[in-house]
Amino acid sequence: MTVANSGVQSRKRELRSRATVAIGALSPEQRAARSAAACGRALVGELFPAGSTVMLYAPMVERGEVDLRLLAEGLAVRGCRLCVPRVDWAAGTMVPAVVGNLTTDLVEEPGGRGVRGARVGAAEVAAGEIDVVVVPGLGFDRSGNRIGRGAGFYDRFLGGLAGLGKGKPVRVALAFDEQVMASAEGVPVEGHDVRMEWIVTPTETIRGV
Repeated sequence: MTVANSGVQSRKRELRSRATVAIGALSPEQRAARSAAACGRALVGELFPAGSTVMLYAPMVERGEVDLRLLAEGLAVRGCRLCVPRVDWAAGTMVPAVVGNLTTDLVEEPGGRGVRGARVGAAEVAAGEIDVVVVPGLGFDRSGNRIGRGAGFYDRFLGGLAGLGKGKPVRVALAFDEQVMASAEGVPVEGHDVRMEWIVTPTETIRGV
């Protein structure tokens, strides 16, 4: 690792820590109310067309992630096909698989990491069929740069979609306002990092790239 990369990693660790503290300062009731507000805002706009294929994630609500269940319910009403990642921990990869409901249709992934995914036997979804992908993260800046949890699954997955053509899939993040960092500090970026096109919070919709 070069000195420059070491500095970026150190800065990312600092921002992850700050974001974790900021999220942890919100009560479960606050997170639930703000998750509902962010989902409602996301559904009002044109980010999720009727009938589109949307890749969500199974939210780890207990770890402070935005609860996407209301978003999933709204998308189902629109006739959207929903999928979530199925993780291969050994290979460091993930494959989207169809899911109907984020409350009843998820099972814990093997490995005991607390991550949930689609049930065994759920149909896989080809990457080229995904219209919108909702990406989790600990922190974001107003240019769309993202701080993940450090495992790199989403950067690898999204990087592999780069050849699908401009505008597909649309990359969206739902976040609490406390997760959006001021432009002056920003999120440090490495070559493999993938920026978000939209960040939706309880109070605003931010255009990234």
